[in-house]
Amino acid sequence: MIDLIDTQRTRFVAQQNVVAAQAELLKDFVSLQKSLGLGWRVER
Repeated sequence: MIDLIDTQRTRFVAQQNVVAAQAELLKDFVSLQKSLGLGWRVER
């Protein structure tokens, strides 16, 4: 039972790391777009 719980904990930590890495990648992508003067255009 302890092995199962440890394996689940390891999996959850790995999933959390994936989400954090994706968020960091998105943040960096937005920063790149802003530095290049690109972005969303709001039509009025």
